[in-house]
Amino acid sequence: MLSRLQRRKAGQLFERFDRDGSGALTYGDFYDVARETVRRTYPDPGELERHLRTVDADLKPWWDFITRLDRNADGEVSLDEWLRGYEDFVMKDVAGFGSVLLKISGTWFENADVDHDGLLTYDEYLSLFAVPGIQTPQEARAAFTRMDSRGTGQVSKAQYILTVYDFFVGDDAGTPGAVFMGDTTKPA
Repeated sequence: MLSRLQRRKAGQLFERFDRDGSGALTYGDFYDVARETVRRTYPDPGELERHLRTVDADLKPWWDFITRLDRNADGEVSLDEWLRGYEDFVMKDVAGFGSVLLKISGTWFENADVDHDGLLTYDEYLSLFAVPGIQTPQEARAAFTRMDSRGTGQVSKAQYILTVYDFFVGDDAGTPGAVFMGDTTKPA
């Protein structure tokens, strides 16, 4: 059973990725977010095309995972399906989900790491979440500050991936994952 914190995080993620406000997640919702993120990060046409191909290839395993949540097979995932599936697949198949999440979060990190130094600065991190509706700049700053526990102004790939993983499965309001997509530590 999902804890209150896990349920808030899952619900908030659903709302932020439901790009058209239809009350259902579709491939198009995820596709639009991924492509817009890359467009904002790489305005140069050559770099843009290379990174768009990577996103297109890596989005398929993520969507394959999401379609497991589509209980009525209508091509959309409702909030109820999302929450039930979140508990069934994310929380009960942590290893399977973790492998999908590792790949997609690694790709997102690499796309944001514009200078390819293996570290994200706040500006690089912000480019990852600059798509309207995903994170406000204030939420991004809070999430980045929590991830940057040493105060270096940089976040490693491992720190980023652990934070993403913690967002999905963690149940501790004191961790970086609790504020990764905004403050989910308090009831809405």
